[in-house]
Amino acid sequence: MQMIQEKKFQEFNSKLIELYSLNQNRYSLLQGNIYKTYKFLKNY
Repeated sequence: MQMIQEKKFQEFNSKLIELYSLNQNRYSLLQGNIYKTYKFLKNY
């Protein structure tokens, strides 16, 4: 029983980490876009 719970927990953990890194990537893309827009407007 203990082993099964361990495995489930690890699967859950890796899913969370996956989601987290996806969100991190999205966030940095968003930041990059905001920065580009800001630079563009400043030059305009």
